Amino acid sequence: MPAARKFSRYLWAAPATLIGLVAALIARAGGGSLRICDGMIEAEAPLLARLPAPLQVSAVTLGHVVIGADRDALAASRLHERVHVRQYERWGALFFPLYVGSSLFALLRGRNPYWDNHFEREAYRAERAGAMAARRAGTAAVASEEAHEQKQSDHRNAEREFGCGGEREADSRAPAGLRRGADVRSHG
Repeated sequence: MPAARKFSRYLWAAPATLIGLVAALIARAGGGSLRICDGMIEAEAPLLARLPAPLQVSAVTLGHVVIGADRDALAASRLHERVHVRQYERWGALFFPLYVGSSLFALLRGRNPYWDNHFEREAYRAERAGAMAARRAGTAAVASEEAHEQKQSDHRNAEREFGCGGEREADSRAPAGLRRGADVRSHG
């Protein structure tokens, strides 16, 4: 992808990414860690796992920042959350009201505001397609359809590894915040 086009996508998603960066820094202050994976900043936020059950999520995307309950949650949701990153690149700051609007529209139609949200359905379609492609290719790095069903019932149960394959990992001791990391295949 040409550098100018890539830059424009990051710029268009920047308002949401700035909110995500603030949330990531709060997660870091709460005992989490940060790393860069596939052009996204991933933040572990142990506080997510302590939210009341109706509010618990395994991961949430804000621009180019993905915040997950732990490394397993980030690894298990990486493909799904990557779709949300692309949605932010497409819609920019408009993604917030569009996402809420899609949930409200589903609710008004008597449907589930999460599972019937247009943006979630797109992400789950891509996740299933990725799982099927991985199975056809014979790789075991992506979950099977059974794992997808398990994820629908409990997002916090990560049953697969989906590594970054040598991406840079943020090191909390590095003053600049980034340091070339080792292979980060084990859970993200």
